[in-house]
Amino acid sequence: VPSHDSWFCFSCNKGGDIINYVMESKGLCYDDAVQQLAEDFNLPLDEQWKKEVSLVQKLERQCKSYESHRSQVVDYLHKRGFSDEVIETYRLGYNPNSHCLMIPLINNFGRMVGFTARHLDDTMPKYLHSKTFEKSKFWFNFYRAKDRVRKTKRLFVVEGHLDAISLDMMGEAAIAYMGIRPSREQIGILKKNFQRFPEIEIVILIDNDELGL
Repeated sequence: VPSHDSWFCFSCNKGGDIINYVMESKGLCYDDAVQQLAEDFNLPLDEQWKKEVSLVQKLERQCKSYESHRSQVVDYLHKRGFSDEVIETYRLGYNPNSHCLMIPLINNFGRMVGFTARHLDDTMPKYLHSKTFEKSKFWFNFYRAKDRVRKTKRLFVVEGHLDAISLDMMGEAAIAYMGIRPSREQIGILKKNFQRFPEIEIVILIDNDELGL
């Protein structure tokens, strides 16, 4: 779609931009797809890009460390109804230093941009987000939901990460705004991605508490 600088395959119900196209067609991760395009079109990659790649590599190392301590939170996650397969898919882990469940944050390109730490101690703030991404411009689980919604024709919008994961486990397309309310930027992302698909129903499931209401 030239007017939107995007593509869409009606056979597999997938779409995106040129970087996403290279990722899907060649089976590459985001960084490798950008590197491939830069080489194909003889485009230089600046220092900012190199810093971003370095950050992703650092986050990947942290994630693997948290995953290695996953046994500390497996019982908690099983009680929440999460299967081992789902725990593995979302790469949920544990930080022994902060005693938190660690939830990796993946952007639209499948690139790790940070973490949300969920305190298991009720005396502490429930969620803390890393400062490596802009929460107001980020939807949790959008990476997985954007493809599934083409089939389900229904997108659930919820507050928390674990709620989105639960719905995903049930076969639904679900994303979380990770706060009291969605931001203008988050709403703009939905409009940009779904305004061409009026058949998709967006269902908002707010938390049943004073702040949610």
